[in-house]
Amino acid sequence: MNILIKLILSGSVFSTVVITGCSNIPEKSPMSQVKSGMTRGEVIDILDAPNDVSQEKTWRADLIPWKTDNDYRTVYSYEGLGSIEFDRGGSKVVQNINYSGVKEEQK
Repeated sequence: MNILIKLILSGSVFSTVVITGCSNIPEKSPMSQVKSGMTRGEVIDILDAPNDVSQEKTWRADLIPWKTDNDYRTVYSYEGLGSIEFDRGGSKVVQNINYSGVKEEQK
């Protein structure tokens, strides 16, 4: 189940955070073994190499005037399973798991 949290800050600045709960990932799926806080290496050990790796801009890139590692996040995409988002700060760990389940549903 997706939980949508809306934060209203100082009246004019509006931010939306979507937290994707892992409870909707079936236990038989390899994606269910991926947990928040895991490293990139741990994810690759479970899911193998991703089909695609991309860098996506975060909200910080446009809002904060100085540049940091957190302006972008790394996204590993797995065809038919979903994607895993990693932070680019010092820890470089799983921040979000987006499960699509297309591959499992077709079996």
